[in-house]
Amino acid sequence: IGAISSHLFHGLKNTLTGLELAINGAEESTGHSDARRSTDRLKQMVQEILEVIQEEEFGISYELTGQELLSVLQEKLKGAVTDAGVQLLAHSEGECDFSNRDGNLILLILENLVRNAIEVTPRGGTVQCRFIADSAKGGIFTVTDSGPGIPASRLEHLFEPGSSTKTGGSGLGLAISRQLARQLGGELELGYSHSRGTQFQLVVSKSSADAD
Repeated sequence: IGAISSHLFHGLKNTLTGLELAINGAEESTGHSDARRSTDRLKQMVQEILEVIQEEEFGISYELTGQELLSVLQEKLKGAVTDAGVQLLAHSEGECDFSNRDGNLILLILENLVRNAIEVTPRGGTVQCRFIADSAKGGIFTVTDSGPGIPASRLEHLFEPGSSTKTGGSGLGLAISRQLARQLGGELELGYSHSRGTQFQLVVSKSSADAD
């Protein structure tokens, strides 16, 4: 619960910052709409915190497939994708079931990765999220953007707190996402990064994924 809450409150911090900036610049025509979007995101994330904590506390149990997780992710990010003018493609290969606890952790990680990808992808570009059921490893999720790549100077400390892929970022998102991945018995890694895009890979172990 602690790691999940930390991840979500990182998002809340960024949302509140965006709300403050929008309010300060409210004299601009886009100020009020930016404030509304930030407020809506805040409400959504508060609800996510409550749902995750309640499921853990009350022992609620169900399963989600890799494809279902991607569908939920697409629905959650529909507004962000539209606002950014990019396309989010999702594809799943193979059958794999996740417990609701593991599924919630995976969604938190993927949402952070995809939001980062959306921010760096130019309008008209594409962000891809893919899941492959792996009989040896369990499952692999990849998030690929078509942005300019991560500066080489930031690669060495990419997953350390305070190191951000974005100007003005807190540098906590990737660090906490890797922590969540390791709670799953998996790993979050940089697949590649160059001038035509970046890919992150979330490897989920067989203990968290039941691949058929």
